[in-house]
Amino acid sequence: MSAVAFTAAFNQVANELRLPAKGRDALCAELWRTVDNPREGARAVERWLADKAFSWPDGERFLLEWQNRRPTFKALAALLAHYVVGKWNVMGEWERHSRARATHSFVKLSRGPLIKPCPLHADREGAVFSVDDPYLADTPLRATVFCRCHIRGVSREEAARLGVL
Repeated sequence: MSAVAFTAAFNQVANELRLPAKGRDALCAELWRTVDNPREGARAVERWLADKAFSWPDGERFLLEWQNRRPTFKALAALLAHYVVGKWNVMGEWERHSRARATHSFVKLSRGPLIKPCPLHADREGAVFSVDDPYLADTPLRATVFCRCHIRGVSREEAARLGVL
């Protein structure tokens, strides 16, 4: 995946979490630099938040709802870093599934590791969809901070075994 896709994922997350605009580009560049090391990325966000010395009530609210924890710079940094990288990984998943459409024209939706079920996909957990299914376009993965769902490719043979075909 490219830096352009990463920047798009970062901007989606920054807008959703209402991250202050000042310094966003520098933070995005730092997260891209540390994309292979999430802990270092979280530390970079933590340094960025500490340098700005601002209040980020939307981030604190998301963190309380997401993990039910007291919002600290470290927890806010981990939330932001992992959410950006997760959204970027989902973009990569879709790209791979689009390329493999000839052999794996179906995907199976699975729940992520969060304690609370995903508010968007809980009703369709374990369902098998065509790659072109409008449901997946209308309710994209990682559309909210509370979604950790993922998809995996399903071959036509496996889809037939599961009763989809």
